[in-house]
Amino acid sequence: MASCVKEEGEARDKGYLSPEYIAKGSISPGLDIFAYGVVLLEILSGRPPKSQPEASEDGGINKLKGILRSDDTEELRGWMDSALGDDYSLDSAAAIANLATSCTAEDPSTRPTAGDIVERLLRLVEDVPGDHASMTESLSKPLVKSGRC
Repeated sequence: MASCVKEEGEARDKGYLSPEYIAKGSISPGLDIFAYGVVLLEILSGRPPKSQPEASEDGGINKLKGILRSDDTEELRGWMDSALGDDYSLDSAAAIANLATSCTAEDPSTRPTAGDIVERLLRLVEDVPGDHASMTESLSKPLVKSGRC
């Protein structure tokens, strides 16, 4: 992520950039963790990240933190991407939303490491009923076939 940011006056969406990068230009692993959290939020909500920090109140991270604190399942379901319908575990969605909020913490020292994220996601997958062997097999296959036509 950090290597993709150009320093010239080029317009860019600040929604994926961590607060410390925006304020001081600090580049650290926390920058990528923050961006990953934003991607998780985007997947869950079906909405692009906010590019203006002051716009985050309406549907962004601050609203989600309030919903997660309140344990209001209907409000969480309303925040989720409506394209998902009801075809997901609300407990899993809440776990991923909690992970996303920890990744997007203001203080980079409180964000999880990449290893912590992998462990939390693995535990979440292990808790999902079903055939994990086929899931693991599909994850090991390339998405695009390489080779000659």
